[in-house]
Amino acid sequence: MLSRTLVLKVAELPAFKHWIKHSRLTQGLIKRFIAGEDLETALRITRQLNQEGFLVALDYLGKTRTASRMPNTPQSNTSRCLSRYTRVALTRASP
Repeated sequence: MLSRTLVLKVAELPAFKHWIKHSRLTQGLIKRFIAGEDLETALRITRQLNQEGFLVALDYLGKTRTASRMPNTPQSNTSRCLSRYTRVALTRASP
């Protein structure tokens, strides 16, 4: 079985990232399960799906970073996402 470290290293290789993003084999999964690579895109897609009557669950998948200028804990990212989503939702709901 491959170690977690090896899998994460391979996932960070530019060639592998390019293949995942552009391969015909992965496009169906990407379009169905990934709302975006950044928060703004994910929120835009979430709003579209909500307007169509769908419920949406978002999961932050950048948990593997080891060094950063700002905290990159699941709690800090979740808090930031919820705060941003709430502001967008309240702004859109205002008369």
